Amino acid sequence: MGRRRTHDHAAVLRLWRDGLSFGEIALRLRLPRTTVGSIIRAARERGELPAADAVRPDNRLGRPFNLRIDDRRVVRALEREARRRDVSLGTVARRLLATCAQDRLFDAVLDDGGMR
Repeated sequence: MGRRRTHDHAAVLRLWRDGLSFGEIALRLRLPRTTVGSIIRAARERGELPAADAVRPDNRLGRPFNLRIDDRRVVRALEREARRRDVSLGTVARRLLATCAQDRLFDAVLDDGGMR
């Protein structure tokens, strides 16, 4: 494997473990999406990554949903944290929501008294 390909392989696996999608990885590394998929598939076959039906490192389960944030200050804060962590904005948002849910921080974060 050449130097560029070795670098691509390591970078793809690192970003996938960080929770980025194939498309996000392809954009970030300027690789074809099919190349990203091939690298992930080969890593799974070698046992470097769990099988496709296993839980992702970011515990991504359930069904996808869209989250629209209209407050530009909130978006900028999320973008800043994403850059600081070298992950996508979506990854930061998923991690934030997952942490709030796992640690049952709804009342502390929402400060709405558990309104119905």
